[in-house]
Amino acid sequence: MNAEVDALPDMLARLKLTAMRDRLDGLLDEAARGDLSLRETLALLCRAEVSHREERRIQMGTSIAKFPHQRTLEAFDFAAQPSLDAKQVRDLAACRWVANGDALLIQGPPGVGKTHLAIALGREAIRHGYSVLFTPATALVTTLVRGHAEGRLEQRLTAHTAITSTSTRRCSTLPEQRGSSTATRYWPSFSIDMPRSPATARARHHTSGRGRREKSHA
Repeated sequence: MNAEVDALPDMLARLKLTAMRDRLDGLLDEAARGDLSLRETLALLCRAEVSHREERRIQMGTSIAKFPHQRTLEAFDFAAQPSLDAKQVRDLAACRWVANGDALLIQGPPGVGKTHLAIALGREAIRHGYSVLFTPATALVTTLVRGHAEGRLEQRLTAHTAITSTSTRRCSTLPEQRGSSTATRYWPSFSIDMPRSPATARARHHTSGRGRREKSHA
């Protein structure tokens, strides 16, 4: 019996239950302190494994997404964008639009938080189990224009729509292919308009003024 107990870490490793293996002693001590039943102890072990796998999945998905910064919805300053419907944004964070194959367009002038919002929604999509790729709009349009010129626009679009793609910085209309439903099929189903709020405009004005003063002193 002792040999079987000693072999337990190896058996857990063979089953790829690495979190369970690494935390086995601590989890069993926790179960003993809580006077848990066998079923409750098994549930505790399984929760630890599931939590570990979910954390690794999110870390891997975030790495693959290539976000330029780490941004979250919790850190987004809705007060600086009073025209933005916070309820709509939180509803979009549930990612039902991704599940339905819809497209989302976030538009507005520079400095209003488009990139922050795109990254935050991308992170939420990863959390919901979707694959995400962050790509500048210029790179995306270049890829699609090249695909259009090569007669492979549909193929390029299919490659990008296999993942949840968030893109920022300048948008352009997609080239329309004759005899194709591309333009209709990929037109955004949802849009978020982010005009420059008075607070944002003041902040940009002060920043620009400081830049001019610093330049004049140089």
